[in-house]
Amino acid sequence: MKLEELDNIKNELSSINDLRIEIANIEEKIKAMDNEKTVVAAVDGSMKDYPYTKVHQKIYVQNKKYINEINKYLDILKTRKLSLILKLNRIEKFINDLPTSRLRLIFEYRYLKQYTWRKIAYKLGNTSEDSVRMEHDRFFKKN
Repeated sequence: MKLEELDNIKNELSSINDLRIEIANIEEKIKAMDNEKTVVAAVDGSMKDYPYTKVHQKIYVQNKKYINEINKYLDILKTRKLSLILKLNRIEKFINDLPTSRLRLIFEYRYLKQYTWRKIAYKLGNTSEDSVRMEHDRFFKKN
């Protein structure tokens, strides 16, 4: 693996939680914008038959005035979400391609599950969190 690629992966590993939060935020925006396309209007009407009682109804209509701009904004959001998902996939592939099962577990626990070194050591059956951290650090130094 090239040094530049490794630096990119290190940065992405450290920001994985931020990536997930940003993806969730974008999904909320997309949902809100999809709702924005539809306008709810309240209208008054009457029953078809006598006694012609007044009826309040809600109707849902497409907001033609803004629909093109909303679609452009949705495209921007979806493109951004896709680029973030590609980064997550790159991180998953990096972890998947690690040479040993132990390293894969260390990286998964540390970055994907956000465990502390102590908890990782406990999960792996080690008594020392330093030994797990050093194994992690040695991998980066060697590569």
